[in-house]
Amino acid sequence: MLSSMPCQVFTLGDPNKKWMDIQCGIGSHYPSGTPVCINGVIYYKAVIRYPNRSDVLLSFDVRSQRFNHVQGPDNRLISLENSTLINYQGKLACICRNNTFFNKDVDMWVMENAEKQEWSKLTFLGMLQGLTSRVRIAKVTPPGGEVVVVHNVKWSKHASYVYYYDPKRNIPRRVEIQTTISSQRLTPSNHFTVWPVTDHVENITSL
Repeated sequence: MLSSMPCQVFTLGDPNKKWMDIQCGIGSHYPSGTPVCINGVIYYKAVIRYPNRSDVLLSFDVRSQRFNHVQGPDNRLISLENSTLINYQGKLACICRNNTFFNKDVDMWVMENAEKQEWSKLTFLGMLQGLTSRVRIAKVTPPGGEVVVVHNVKWSKHASYVYYYDPKRNIPRRVEIQTTISSQRLTPSNHFTVWPVTDHVENITSL
């Protein structure tokens, strides 16, 4: 049976350790999207292709090394390409824009109780107002909880912006990115993609 197929896990830090087989219990599946790690548990969307294709939300506990199914708030959210898993102030959340082109609202489902897998829903009215459809909701800044929105692909002949939205105060702001790398200016035909890192910590300790 596919559900009895083993998975392999490798732990960084010990050069003498090797790949270790563990029992998956989920079956053959393919991760999709960006995973989120919260309190030692990795959450990720995946596709199971046998016996029937299905989109699922899974978790992997690093300490117990066990896989589990996660009951999502709505199975349709897991299959949406424009839905993103994020760490919202220490809780797993699934955030997605509404499906209509003219609707600029965004829904965010927050897993309030990880053990009972209970979800609550927040709707940010008009969060994407003034933005095109070619943007993606990337991450959330700690600890303030601002939602980060970036362009999918940006042509260098235009200025690029990163947008921040504070859901508690309903306040948007934007930061401009200059389209110059070092001393080499990009040509109008170049394009680039923004991948935000919200948990960057600068080490100022002198060597």
